[in-house]
Amino acid sequence: MASVSDEVLQALEDLRSRGAEPRRSAHAFLVDIEANEAIEAIVESLGSTSWAYRIRLVAVLIEIGAPALPALESAVAHGVWYVRAAAVEALSQIRGALVFELLLPLLRDRSIEVRKAAGRGMARACETNDLEVIMDSLRPLGREHLLPFLRVLRDEKEELYAQILSLRPELGPGAMR
Repeated sequence: MASVSDEVLQALEDLRSRGAEPRRSAHAFLVDIEANEAIEAIVESLGSTSWAYRIRLVAVLIEIGAPALPALESAVAHGVWYVRAAAVEALSQIRGALVFELLLPLLRDRSIEVRKAAGRGMARACETNDLEVIMDSLRPLGREHLLPFLRVLRDEKEELYAQILSLRPELGPGAMR
């Protein structure tokens, strides 16, 4: 990818050397390419073995916001669990309620840390008026896959947790062990 940026930089430099001012769209294109490369580099760095570093990167990605979504959505399929978990944390903060359907399959991830991150993200995205959608989405999942989600709801969204338990009592306190 660096060669693409180098080519664009060279083209802009050629325009300037001939006395032509690059059009705004060319400059914006350059900025977009460099921003995308930077975002991809940040997401790739989620593979760092340093937990503290990954936490800082997640904060940076959250601050970047919507432009980071494509790279983060790709990262939820990464082979390393802590990259998937970090991507889920950032996605859930950026996308809000829109993240629910993306995170649902991650409740079945092979890593407990990814399942926990997905549960936290989904719980943050839920609102009580989404109860029918939530229940339809959760129907095929077993209790073991719902535990991270239910724990966050129990601790942070008591009203929604109570409504879900009234509809599916088998998910109650016995499920929380």
